[in-house]
Amino acid sequence: MWGQMVAAGLRDVSVTPVVAVAHDENASLTFSLWRAAEVSRNGGAITSDEYDRWVSGLKSHIAAGRFFASIVYFIVRGNRFSLCIP
Repeated sequence: MWGQMVAAGLRDVSVTPVVAVAHDENASLTFSLWRAAEVSRNGGAITSDEYDRWVSGLKSHIAAGRFFASIVYFIVRGNRFSLCIP
């Protein structure tokens, strides 16, 4: 990834990791899990029964206070310089 940033002409590249954590059903990350299950089912990657078990399992863990999910986003920033010679 670093090489791609440099090849794109970026300089002073920095990468900042940002961690999103969820432990209840109101977190946006949890909504992403529901959506992933739905897309997987609708796309044929899993059956309706597998979807039901997946969602039921998540809800069961949430209700029992044993749910935890996290994802790391990497924010990449750099400067692109171009020389303008009149």
